[in-house]
Amino acid sequence: MVFEDAGYAIETAKNAGFITVGIRDMSNGDDWQQIRETADYVLEDWSEAGKLPL
Repeated sequence: MVFEDAGYAIETAKNAGFITVGIRDMSNGDDWQQIRETADYVLEDWSEAGKLPL
């Protein structure tokens, strides 16, 4: 499982076969839509990590 805040990194991890979790932060505003569409799961912030189905 890969946790990332960069769209290109989510895409790379997904293509490599990893389960991906996109994390929203101040720096990924432009990539957030791509992250939401690509990642298996998305978190608005780390406090939501406990809600992931592990």
